[in-house]
Amino acid sequence: IKSDTPFLSFEVGGRIEPGESMLGSALTLTGHSDTTDLLLGLAVDNPPPLPPLDFTGKFTIEAPETLRTRDLRVTLGDDVVLAEGIFGWSHALPKTAISLSIESPNLRSTLAEWVPAPEQIPALPANASGQISYSSSDTLRITDGSANVAGGSGRFSGTVMLRGTAPTISGNWNVQFPAIQPLLTTAEVPPHFEKPVAFEGEATWQPGKVSIDIAEGQLRYGSTSFAGNLSLDLEAETMRFDVESNTPDITDYAPDDEDLAPAFSVPISLRAVGELSEEAWSVEALQIESTQAKIDSS
Repeated sequence: IKSDTPFLSFEVGGRIEPGESMLGSALTLTGHSDTTDLLLGLAVDNPPPLPPLDFTGKFTIEAPETLRTRDLRVTLGDDVVLAEGIFGWSHALPKTAISLSIESPNLRSTLAEWVPAPEQIPALPANASGQISYSSSDTLRITDGSANVAGGSGRFSGTVMLRGTAPTISGNWNVQFPAIQPLLTTAEVPPHFEKPVAFEGEATWQPGKVSIDIAEGQLRYGSTSFAGNLSLDLEAETMRFDVESNTPDITDYAPDDEDLAPAFSVPISLRAVGELSEEAWSVEALQIESTQAKIDSS
């Protein structure tokens, strides 16, 4: 069976069993779309321009209102998505359980149409995988999520809310990067500030905004641990912060060629509340304390 529409061309072949639910039917489906954004527009409002779409997969009907897929491969431009599992619809929607993996040769190109400042995304290969299920008609649950980019790795479990015109992603993250320079496309990190970063905690993303809640010890940069809250406005390019940090030895962040006196080798704690933008720092409260001094300012 072949079909051509303004949005999609596809071919279906296989075996269709008689009966109301067509149990035992087995089909192979291939398709192509040169107007992927128009196709996506059938489901969401104002989709961005997207590259051509190709897909192929095998499907069987093993239970009413459910479809099992095997070897499903979707290519969107240079990106590749592989999936297998069960799709449910109508009353069987909660039975949906899909294993998904995504390969991107260039993360910036993949996200360019979805973020307000794509130049801040590293132009590096990335991959992600996870288990996806429906907890309600407008909520996806992700478990065993993992991702790799810029030499770092991360794990994620949480939800994707599909309410309104844009998704919201929230959950628990465990992320580690051996260096931060590959992540920063618009700034150069001095060698003495190049340290590993690790985060484990709650984070929420919605288009244009990121909120991160940090419990004690969940965020580490080199030998420094942080606690508090970060709120990033990606469209305004500002970051609101309310954080505390503890550094066991501040000389860990001094240039290697600096000959510092032993008196500088002290632990230091910091509390800061304010806002950071490209133009300026705005500090509402600042407290710095070490074994030798204490500073309070606002």
